[in-house]
Amino acid sequence: AIEPAEAEAEAESEATGEAGPGTLPGSRPDRRAFLRQLSGEAVSTAGRLAGFSSIIRRSVTAAGDAVGIREPETPSAEARPTPPLRDPAVPVVTGAPSAPSAPFAPAPEQDPVAALTPDQHDFLARSARAVLAVNDPTGAPHLTSSRYHWDGSMFRLPAQLYTARAEAVDRDPRVGLLVEDAASEAWVAVTGRASVAYGDDVDREMLLLLAKYLAADPAALRWAELRASGDRIVIRIRPARFVWRPA
Repeated sequence: AIEPAEAEAEAESEATGEAGPGTLPGSRPDRRAFLRQLSGEAVSTAGRLAGFSSIIRRSVTAAGDAVGIREPETPSAEARPTPPLRDPAVPVVTGAPSAPSAPFAPAPEQDPVAALTPDQHDFLARSARAVLAVNDPTGAPHLTSSRYHWDGSMFRLPAQLYTARAEAVDRDPRVGLLVEDAASEAWVAVTGRASVAYGDDVDREMLLLLAKYLAADPAALRWAELRASGDRIVIRIRPARFVWRPA
């Protein structure tokens, strides 16, 4: 049986929600207080464990430093050098920009005739014969001796249609000419490009050529005889290079 004092204390505990003396844990009046107590103890225990973990971690780190062992670091992105803002090989130019340079222009070709001296012109005008070199169909040189005329800028040589040298000039205009003086043994080698005069142009060209060797009237008569055949042409050569061997 419950004594009156105990009954009064129990009634008071039920009213206030607090455990009275002799109240067992787990009884309904003390359950809420018991749960609060457990929560407080759990928080306190977690704090102590966290402190222990920090102490253990510092101890392990100190021991690793003592023996040369370090904790692995989290790999980070590979460091890449910052690209330069400009090419170091290019010099820095300060000041006002310079004017653009003029485009490259090749040096003008010199006229070989303009470089001839009066004596060289005279040598070409008075020499009697020349050797013409052309390329045959196989590429081999084909040589013929001929009279010629030099007017100060161009050579003229008589020829006939359907001859080897006329056909060679039509096929390949690159030619050579050798003019020499037998008495002094001086000579000049000329290279250039040839063309052929036909038709009405032949009259004037041939008269100039024949006038070198004949007087005017005999030259005209001779040309009349040659023209009757109808196959006369003139090879004209414009020089590109002279190679001289003086006496």
